[in-house]
Amino acid sequence: MYQKTCIVCGNIFSHKNSTKITCSKECSYEARILSRKSSRDATEGTSKVCEDCQQQFIDATRDQKMIICRDCSSMRMAKTRKENGSYVRSEEQNQKLSETLNKKISEGWNPNTSEHCEKLSRLMRERWEAGKMRNPEKPHWTKTKEGKEKMSKMRKGRKISEESRIRMRSSAGERVRKGLLKYHRGNGGIREDLGFYVRSSWEANFARILRYENKNFEYESVSFTLSDGRTYTPDFKVGDVFYEIKGYMTDSAKRKITMFTEEYPDYILKVIDYEQYSKLEETFRNLINWEKSK
Repeated sequence: MYQKTCIVCGNIFSHKNSTKITCSKECSYEARILSRKSSRDATEGTSKVCEDCQQQFIDATRDQKMIICRDCSSMRMAKTRKENGSYVRSEEQNQKLSETLNKKISEGWNPNTSEHCEKLSRLMRERWEAGKMRNPEKPHWTKTKEGKEKMSKMRKGRKISEESRIRMRSSAGERVRKGLLKYHRGNGGIREDLGFYVRSSWEANFARILRYENKNFEYESVSFTLSDGRTYTPDFKVGDVFYEIKGYMTDSAKRKITMFTEEYPDYILKVIDYEQYSKLEETFRNLINWEKSK
């Protein structure tokens, strides 16, 4: 037996294998994670181009035989396991997994803690932003007819708290501003001459007018929480003045604007309606790259 010192926790342990460097399975997993992280973050090694994604990566392994990056390697292995049916668990495996989870829960493990939820949210967000969860050829199961019916049944009768509603509205607005979610009204999209996403041609033309007049402005940069829990985000901020571009005024939008002016009297809000927009068009349509409404 060899006396060894665990490289993770530092405990002294005995083992018959002279190459053993960790004292337990938990420390072995931790050492593997640390090794992968150090390899992923390595700055020394050979710079190569991945055969799958064509992105550069650093091969910091000893043998220098890597031809694909770690992310593509993981995707290849997952594809192979899926083709071989490795992801289909037997009843015996399901029973073993159930016993393991019940044991962990009885010992105090809780997957619903704020730390676990935050970690899961961060990992999912990173995967979405990296495009690893989107496949144009095969849409997500929630986008299929069967998936929509299943989700509808799961959500039927579910009560959503007002706090959750506020977060959902805020997240949806952020996705619209980033161009990840198309606005239901108007010609939303990124304008090349502006370099950012706008929801309509009216907003695009108003931004061009501000640039033509050399005015510094911010687009949907400030959100205000109203007394009913909803949020209101003016379209433009020019100095200390907010501008709202409204060619079509819905009842909901009208209530928001009224509540904002009453609850935030220290701020100045100017609404550009059809009449005012028409006057701007007469003045600037031959001076800037005027975009016609579709």
